Amino acid sequence: MPPVSVQKGLGVLNRWDFLVVLLVLGLLVFLAEASRGLTQPLANLASSPTSLDPANLPWYAARTTLRMLAAMLLSLLFTFTYATWAARSRRAELVLVPLAETLQMLRFAEIEGGDIRLTEAGKRFAAAALDEAKALFRRHLLNYVPLAAHIRRVLDERESHTRRRAPARS
Repeated sequence: MPPVSVQKGLGVLNRWDFLVVLLVLGLLVFLAEASRGLTQPLANLASSPTSLDPANLPWYAARTTLRMLAAMLLSLLFTFTYATWAARSRRAELVLVPLAETLQMLRFAEIEGGDIRLTEAGKRFAAAALDEAKALFRRHLLNYVPLAAHIRRVLDERESHTRRRAPARS
């Protein structure tokens, strides 16, 4: 018996092939339709409230699934690029590893088993405008870095809000 790849008659499509083609095309159309509103700003969401009509549930489920898939793919991409870059380049390691540790110390990220995950505060910090981000950073710095809080207290106690000059050495 010759191998399947050289058997005659395999070039003809049967009804199962058509069914598979139809299912794949239907899935692609469904995903395209479900992803249509994903690129709109979140401000538009307030103008069109969520409908509780059961007919909308498949679209909501599809959009949620697409968002989760996009988040997982972005997370995977970040993980491989960040970790690979830090592992292969000594210079990158000198910057990326302390950066991740600083984010963890300020409670903007959690590091567990080699994974970096933004906390709620980290997400707010990343999405904030400049002034709001500065205020959030200041709060976290003073709350979670005791030395920074001590320096702030000492400076606040002094009228001039400056450090004392050390005596000149002779």
